[in-house]
Amino acid sequence: GTGSSGAQKLLVLPKDTRPEIIESYRNAVNAMLADPEFQAAQTGALGSYKQVGGQTAQRLYTIGTNMPDESRRWIRNWLLRRYNVKLR
Repeated sequence: GTGSSGAQKLLVLPKDTRPEIIESYRNAVNAMLADPEFQAAQTGALGSYKQVGGQTAQRLYTIGTNMPDESRRWIRNWLLRRYNVKLR
């Protein structure tokens, strides 16, 4: 797998989510990651990738959602030619 394979199952909130709600989600994710029942079930449910939260998850999200403009143009053109999908 690639370095970003573990970032395929992210929990993402809207940009305008209130800070206290974001903190509640962070706390819930941290509690989940520490839960022995989750740890026992995670490989079967989510694969063998290490599950992460906090700044590590944010960094993976940033890496996985940014690309050079040239690559973005190529993908847009390919989607249009191959599947007749036009992105804004």
